[in-house]
Amino acid sequence: MSKLKYIFVTLLFFVMAAVCYKAIEVNYTASEDYKPEKNSSTGVLTRIDTKNLSEDESTYSNETATQEVTDTSEDETISSEIQSDNITKDTIEQKEEPISPTTEPAKEPVVTETAAPVKETPVVTPTKKPEVVATNNNNNNSNTTTNKNSGTQSSTRQETVVTAAPAPVVTKAPMTPAPVVTPVPTPKPTLAPIIIPDVYTPTTPGNSVLVSDNETAFIDKSNVSKGYVGVKYTGSNWKVKVVISANGEQYNYDLPSNGKYTIYPLQFGNGSYTVSVYENISGTSYSGLMSETFSVSLDNSRLVYLYPNQYVWFTQNSNVVYKSAEICRGLTRNVDKVAAIFQYVSSHISYDYSKAKSVQSGYLPDVDSILSSGKGICFDYAAVFAAMCRAQGIPCKLVTGYISDGQFHAWNEVYLDGTGKLSDSFTVNQTGYTRVDCTFYSSMSPSSAVSYIKNDSNYRTYHVY
Repeated sequence: MSKLKYIFVTLLFFVMAAVCYKAIEVNYTASEDYKPEKNSSTGVLTRIDTKNLSEDESTYSNETATQEVTDTSEDETISSEIQSDNITKDTIEQKEEPISPTTEPAKEPVVTETAAPVKETPVVTPTKKPEVVATNNNNNNSNTTTNKNSGTQSSTRQETVVTAAPAPVVTKAPMTPAPVVTPVPTPKPTLAPIIIPDVYTPTTPGNSVLVSDNETAFIDKSNVSKGYVGVKYTGSNWKVKVVISANGEQYNYDLPSNGKYTIYPLQFGNGSYTVSVYENISGTSYSGLMSETFSVSLDNSRLVYLYPNQYVWFTQNSNVVYKSAEICRGLTRNVDKVAAIFQYVSSHISYDYSKAKSVQSGYLPDVDSILSSGKGICFDYAAVFAAMCRAQGIPCKLVTGYISDGQFHAWNEVYLDGTGKLSDSFTVNQTGYTRVDCTFYSSMSPSSAVSYIKNDSNYRTYHVY
C-alpha cells in the first residue's frame, strides 16, 4: 500500500505542476494590461493597472511607467481585501501563484520521470490459511486531517489484521462397510446312493458231487435246479474238455487244469442232461474220464442267465458290478437300467481291430480288464453288457453266431418285463428277450444300427451262454 501511495502522490505532483505551468503561460501571454512588480520591502507582488494609462504614458521607460506602491497603500489594499474576503494573509500567499518579475515567458519545468518501483515477485511460502479477525466497520474508515499551515495532508488508516488460521479439519463420517454377500452355491442335484446289489453267486461244492474213477474229475450237480453245474479237474493233462448235452443240443467247453470248479450253464431247459469229461490223448483225440446223466428241473428258466458262468464271469467284488450299480443309481424300471447300461457300454468301449485279427480259439473275456482298457471285440462287448445286466438282476444271454455277411459274431438278448426306450432311436415294444448289439451300435449311426439289429434275418444263433 505504501508503494502505491507513493506512486499516486508523485503522479499527482507532476499533473499539478503541468496544470500550473499552463495557467501561468496563458495568463502571461493573454494579459498585457497588467504587469506584476515585487515590492522590495515586503517581497509581495502587486499589480500595475495599465488601462488608465494613456498611449503616451505607456511609451515611457520602465522606470517612469512603473507605479510605485508604498508600504502604506499596500497595507491598506491588503487590509481591505482581508476585510472583504475574510481570509488570512497566509491564505492569500498560499493561493497566489508566484510569477517571475521578468517579462520573459517562464521556461517549461523539467520533469524528471521517476520510474515506478519494480514490483517484486512475491515468494510464496506455504502457510496456513489466514484467519480473518473481524473489526468494527467504523475503524475501517480512514481519518484524513488537513494541515492548513503546512498545506499538506496526512492520512491515518487502521489496517485490518489478518492472522493465519488453520485449515478446517474435515472429519469424514465413518463409512459403513458394504455388507458381505456370500454367494449361495447352487445346490447340486442330489444323486441317489450307489447301491451294490447282491449278485447271483454260484456255490461249490455242494451236497451232490460225482467223482471220476481216477479221482481227477469232479462234477457238482448240487444246484442244477438253479441252471448251472460245476466241474473241476485235478490231473496233469493241460487239455481237458467238458461236453454237456440235453434235448438234442450239445456244447463243448474247455476245462482249465487248475483244480478249481468252473461254472457251466444248463441252458437247454428242463430235461435229462449228460455231463462228460475228456482228456486229450494226442492231436484232436480225447479219452473219456467220466460221464454222468441226471434230470434237471429248473426253478426258473431265466435263472440260467442271471448267474455268472465261464463266458460271463464276475463276482460280488468285480468292478463291473460296481459300475453297473453306479450307472443304474436311482433307476427302478429294468428297461431304464438296460437303457443306461446299453448306452454306457456302446459309448465307453471302442472296437479293437488288432485284437480281432489275433484272437485265438478258446478266448474268454475278462470283463474287468475290458472295462478298464475301454477296448474289445464283439465278444467283449457282449460279455460286459451281460455281466452288468446280470449284476442288476436282469436276465441277459450272451449269444454267438453268424451275421448276414457270414462273419462269426457275438451279441446279447436281454429280458425286459416292460416296454420303453433303450435310446432315442431304439424302442422296445414287447415283453421278453430283445436283441441288443452294442458292437454295431457303437460303430454305426444310431438309426442304421437299430434298423440292422431289429432285422432277424441278419442274425443266426449258434450258441447261447
